[in-house]
Amino acid sequence: MSKHRSLSSKDTAIIVTSVIGVIGTITVAYFAYRGTTAPLEIAISATQTAESNKIVVPVVITNIVQDTPTKIALFPTSVSTQILSTSTQAVPEISYSAPSLDNVSTFPSLMGGNFYQNPSMPSSVSYHINVSMRLSYIWRFNWCALNGNYLGNNLSQISLKFLIEDSGIPSQGMYEYRTSESGWECHFWATLLNGWTQDDKVKLTVLYLISGQIFDGKYTYEPGEYRHDIFVFAQ
Repeated sequence: MSKHRSLSSKDTAIIVTSVIGVIGTITVAYFAYRGTTAPLEIAISATQTAESNKIVVPVVITNIVQDTPTKIALFPTSVSTQILSTSTQAVPEISYSAPSLDNVSTFPSLMGGNFYQNPSMPSSVSYHINVSMRLSYIWRFNWCALNGNYLGNNLSQISLKFLIEDSGIPSQGMYEYRTSESGWECHFWATLLNGWTQDDKVKLTVLYLISGQIFDGKYTYEPGEYRHDIFVFAQ
C-alpha cells in the first residue's frame, strides 16, 4: 500500500513563496515589454495621423480648381454673343466685282452729279446719296496730275483702299485705268456694286494714305490719312 504524506506548514510556505516569485517575474517581464512597445505604437499612431492630414489637403485644393474655370467661362460667352449680334445687324449684303472698261461707261456712276472734294491736308469728308435698289452702280475714284511724270510720282506715294462698312475690297474686285482730260492725266480705281435691298443704309469709304508731300503740278498735298465716307440709302 502506498503511503501519502501530508504537507507540513513548512512545505506550504515554500510553495507559496515559489508561486509569488513566478508571478512577480511574469509581472516585471510584462511591464518591461510594454515599456519597449508603447513608444512604437505612439510613433505609428502619429505617422498615421500625419498621413491622414496629407490626404485631406489635395481634396480641398481640387475643389477650388474645379470651381474657378466655371466662373471664368460665363463672362466671355456673354460678350461674344453681344459682338455677334451687333456685327450681324451692321453689315448689309452688297456684292462687288471688277468691271470692264465697257462697264465703266455703261453703268451709272454711284456718285452721280456729286463730286469728291479735293482736300490738301489729311481730313475726313462725308457725302449722302440715294440709289435705286434695282440698279448696279460703278463706284470709282480718281487721282489726276498735269502730266505723266507728276502722276507717276504721286501714285508712288499713295496707298488707296475701297471699304464697305470698313471691310476692304480686295484687288481682284477692282479695275484700274487711265484717261487724259483737258491736259490732266488721271488714274481711276473702280468696282461694280449691286445686290441692294430696299431701305439698306450702307457706308462706303475711299481711304488713302499719302506717305510724303506730293505736288500734282498745281496743288501740294501733305502726308497723312485722307478719308471720304459715302452714306448710301437704297430705295
